[in-house]
Amino acid sequence: MRHKTLVLIAASLFLLLAIPCVAETPAPADEIRKAAEQGDAVAQFTLGFAYAKGVGVTRDDAEAAKWFRKAAEQGNAAAQGILGLMYRTGQGVTRDDVEAVKWFSKSAE
Repeated sequence: MRHKTLVLIAASLFLLLAIPCVAETPAPADEIRKAAEQGDAVAQFTLGFAYAKGVGVTRDDAEAAKWFRKAAEQGNAAAQGILGLMYRTGQGVTRDDVEAVKWFSKSAE
């Protein structure tokens, strides 16, 4: 249980540091979407962030989770952490603590 708590704290701190960096890096939406669809993990993360916050697109938590998952599956640590948080809170996905810990752990690695 202690390990689980430490992982959750570490992932939350990481997210607080990572998200402002993405918000300060604007790029044309069409270029981001094209790169994301072609498998670019950073573009997938950025598109997920755009959907999560409603930046340049209509806010859509399920669509955000979809793009974060694509980036997370490629090893993007920020996407893994955010996906873990989404599973922990049930934002855009069905709440699932096992999945949350899985993604938090991958992010921490």
